[in-house]
Amino acid sequence: MAMSGTILRTAAAAILAMAATMPQAGAQKPAGLALEVVGEVSPPLMPFTEIADGTVLVLGTGGRLTFAHYNSCREVTVSGGRLTIGRLWYEVTGGRIEREARQACPNQIRVRSSGGQAGGLVLRAGPSVRELPTRPYFVLVGRRAGDIAGVSVTGGGETVADLALEGRRFQWPDQLPALRHRAAYRLVLRDRDGAEAFALDFVASTTKDTEPPRPLALLRVD
Repeated sequence: MAMSGTILRTAAAAILAMAATMPQAGAQKPAGLALEVVGEVSPPLMPFTEIADGTVLVLGTGGRLTFAHYNSCREVTVSGGRLTIGRLWYEVTGGRIEREARQACPNQIRVRSSGGQAGGLVLRAGPSVRELPTRPYFVLVGRRAGDIAGVSVTGGGETVADLALEGRRFQWPDQLPALRHRAAYRLVLRDRDGAEAFALDFVASTTKDTEPPRPLALLRVD
């Protein structure tokens, strides 16, 4: 019996050790999106990249960060000090909040790999739609966001736009005409080899152009 107890205690210890080294559920879930990064920010953070739940940032000399906080639907600018960002809250120690304003809750569209379907959802309560402005504007987020290098839009059997993508933010070029209101289009995201990686069918809407305040559109590519 003593040997059996030893085996059980050893097995329990091994399970606890494994649990301690496994990532905790929700630990890496996104809490917000960096919009503008200025000066010294540690660890380094690039604009238009997501900020994981529980992230701690030190804003050094001239350090200033503007970010969208998903849960509170706020856009916040912080300068200096130590900034902790969680899914439900954010806290500044030794620095100051320069600006804090409520915005429209981000509209997240989860885009599946090419050939699949894509579903739209709002990060907080709201209608589920697949509409984009007639001059689309969005930010790519998710595991594959850094792999996307090109965007094309087709409609009515022809290619309306075929554009290179630099970074993770896409904004419809001023020199191109706006898409037609209530017309159906297909958005294609291409990888660095030019292959079609993700696709999204959507309807262009002038309502999305004018509704105040305009929500931040996030296309999640995983």
